[in-house]
Amino acid sequence: MTPVRHYALVCGALLVLLLLTVGAAYVNLGPFNVAAAMLISLMKAALILLFFMHVRQAGPVLRLFVFIGFFWLALLISLSLSDFLTRGVPDKSTADQRPSTSGETKPPAP
Repeated sequence: MTPVRHYALVCGALLVLLLLTVGAAYVNLGPFNVAAAMLISLMKAALILLFFMHVRQAGPVLRLFVFIGFFWLALLISLSLSDFLTRGVPDKSTADQRPSTSGETKPPAP
């Protein structure tokens, strides 16, 4: 297969995935909207990484560094999500007791 045909097929696949992304935005999948969008974006990122960035033909050292980069990204996202998901919802009774920023004082809640 010639390189031009090769890149044209990958570009066509990316365009199909783009249309799939736009189509998925109009379909109500409930809680799976984010999962569907992430899956489609991961497929697009994999095509770009493998073919346009030439990781598919790269040596083992470059593949190792690509893997380490994605591992680091996954680690950062998982740690950020674990922090975000374990935070409690602020209680309304403690929110009323904070001093106001406008200089006015509120009477204490009964």
